Amino acid sequence: MMLLSLSLVLLVLVLLGYPLWCLRQSRHAPQAIPAPTSWPSLSVLIVVRNGADRIDAKLANTFGLHYPGPTPQVLVYDDGSSDDTAERVARWPAATLLRNTKHNGKIAGLNALAEQASGEVLVFSDVDALLDDNALCALIPPLCQPGIGGVCGQRRVQGSSALAQAQSDYIDWDSRIKLGESARGSLTSNDGKLYALWRGLYQPIPAAVTDDLYAALSVIAQRQRFVFAPGAIARVPLPVHRMAQEIPRRRRIVGASLNGLRHHRRLLNPWRYGQVATGLWINKVGRRLLPLALLGLLLGSALLAPTHPIAALLLVLQLAGYGLAALHPWLRPRALQRVAERATYFILANIGMLLGWFDFITGRATPKWEPEKGSAHTAKENDQ
Repeated sequence: MMLLSLSLVLLVLVLLGYPLWCLRQSRHAPQAIPAPTSWPSLSVLIVVRNGADRIDAKLANTFGLHYPGPTPQVLVYDDGSSDDTAERVARWPAATLLRNTKHNGKIAGLNALAEQASGEVLVFSDVDALLDDNALCALIPPLCQPGIGGVCGQRRVQGSSALAQAQSDYIDWDSRIKLGESARGSLTSNDGKLYALWRGLYQPIPAAVTDDLYAALSVIAQRQRFVFAPGAIARVPLPVHRMAQEIPRRRRIVGASLNGLRHHRRLLNPWRYGQVATGLWINKVGRRLLPLALLGLLLGSALLAPTHPIAALLLVLQLAGYGLAALHPWLRPRALQRVAERATYFILANIGMLLGWFDFITGRATPKWEPEKGSAHTAKENDQ
């Protein structure tokens, strides 16, 4: 009974309780943030590896963005590409290229670019993220409010496949959490597709962490807020193109993000960091423990099913859900198939999270950043 109860409590807290609390807090979010009286200078940092098929589109998009302040400095780090990425960047005279013939990884590139940046604000964006024309105009005003040191934008996944819809649903759910956290406090997650922080708050990022989460937690550790700007849109291709790819993707994310949280473990003290600490416990630790809660729920209900009708009902519902997920490619009607597809995505993500815990506990080295080729774009994981 204890196993079943604890599993239910964790599932309800993570999947229902905390999101509902965030939804309530989001009512206090400001409807409009005034434009700054003086727009700060920006440095846009882009790390790329073997991105010859995307770098021209990214630079054209970046230089075409509307920004009322000084023309942003654009810096590109070529992380040991074996194609002609560097040569393509060199054709853009307004871009500053830092080229490394060795493959040192994204984090090394970000740290190198931050050292070379001259802007008051560092703007981070991935090569596969194309920003809406007004993305910078939406991203920077919150940053100019007192006590705010960093801000992240919102990604939009392109595509209409079942996997794209499942990931869009997840992003929408996560964005609601971000809105609530941001209303009065700080985010417990960040999106590497688009975020910004004051250059003076940037701290070198260590190896084997998710760079976006680590950067956000570094800002919070310096007693500055890190908030959400939902109007700053970054449009990205589908991160994975097959359901099975979600397992290694989620594994990398979870293992590295837990390692980053270990570096900032003092933020887990609720007596010192209040809402942020509580949010990190629920949204980062608790959410990562969902695989154990699901296993505990299944085992606990199976053990109690012979003598407890409610446990028997829970067991039947779980087995039906897992069965639907396994059969999702063949289900009809389409509405039922869509539900099963989302269940499949959820299950695969939890398998990846469980493996991420294994990597973190055993100290398995996080693989060096290596973009994975999708159908037409590079897929890369980000912290959610």
